[in-house]
Order: sequence, then C-alpha cells, then structure tokens
Amino acid sequence: MPAPEGATLLANEVSAMPSTPTEARLMELIAPLLGLEQLGVEENIFLLGGHSLLGTQLLVRVAETFGVELSLRILFNKPSIQELAVEIERVVRARLASMSEEEALLLLQQG
Repeated sequence: MPAPEGATLLANEVSAMPSTPTEARLMELIAPLLGLEQLGVEENIFLLGGHSLLGTQLLVRVAETFGVELSLRILFNKPSIQELAVEIERVVRARLASMSEEEALLLLQQG
C-alpha cells in the first residue's frame, strides 16, 4: 500500500539549509536539542518535537551566544530557524542603532 500523500511529501521535501551566519549558528544550537543532525531553516521546531522546556533551553543558549534576550512567546510566534534568525538580527541592529560609536566599538572588542 502506498504511503499517505502527506508523508510522501514530507519524506521527499528538500529542506532549506542555512544561508546566513545567524541561521547556521542557530542550527548548531537547535539540532542537538531536538536530537537531530540537521533540520531545514524553514521547519517548525515544535512540529519536530520541540516543546516549551526545550524552547526555554534554546532561549538561554541564544542569550549566551548572541547576547539577545527573547521571550518564549517570540519563539512560539517565530518557530523556525529562519524566522528566529531574522528576529535576533532585528534586535541586534536595534541595539547597535541605539549605541554611541564608542559603545559599539567596545562591544566589538569584547567579541
């Protein structure tokens, strides 16, 4: 008997790979939490087995890695690597825009 149509589509679907450094780093953070070697940047991490506890762990790792504090609500509203990367980059750009040139240079020297 053939596999259901939805399962066939999922099995044959080519997942998008990271196209930015932020997406690549998020992939490195998320895949192990889900017990996966890799996942597509457009895939919903909650449909791959993620839950609020793993989401909280991810947000701690995001804060440590990117220096960005995000809420669990944002993760639920932006549950893919691609969407989360856009949000992280938005927060970082906003923070940089509000800094003086001296503060920005100090931040770059720390990294």
